[in-house]
Amino acid sequence: MLKNLLSNNLLLLIILSAIWGSAFIAIKISVESIHPVSVASFRLLIGALFLYFFCIFKGYRFSLSKKNILLIIIIGLIGNFIPFFLISWSEQYIQSNTAGLLLSVAPIFTLILSHYFTKDDRFTLLKFISIIVGSIGVL
Repeated sequence: MLKNLLSNNLLLLIILSAIWGSAFIAIKISVESIHPVSVASFRLLIGALFLYFFCIFKGYRFSLSKKNILLIIIIGLIGNFIPFFLISWSEQYIQSNTAGLLLSVAPIFTLILSHYFTKDDRFTLLKFISIIVGSIGVL
C-alpha cells in the first residue's frame, strides 16, 4: 500500500515538474508573436477556467460580495498577473532556462533573507539542510 502510494506520488511529482518546466519554453515561444500582457492574461484565463470547472465538479459553492471584489482584484494583480507579466516580458530578453532557474532559487533566497529581515527568525540546522537540498534540486 505504502509503496503504491509513493510510486503514485512520485509519478505525479514528475508530471508536475514537466508541466511547470515546460511553461517557460511555452512562454518563450509565445512572446515571439504575442504581447507579454496577452501571454500573462491567457495563462491566468486558462488557470481560472480549470479552477472554475474543478470547483463545479467538486460541488464547491462560492459567492463574491461587492465588499471583497476590490480586494480580490488587488490580490490577483499583485500575486498573479504582475509576476506572470514580468516573466513573459523578461523572456523577450533572456533564455527560458535562465528564467526558470531564477524563479527556482527564489524560495532559497527568501529563506536566507528572512533571517536578516525579521527579528524572530532563527537560522537552524533544518533551514541550512533545506537550503542545501533546495540548491541541489535547482541544479
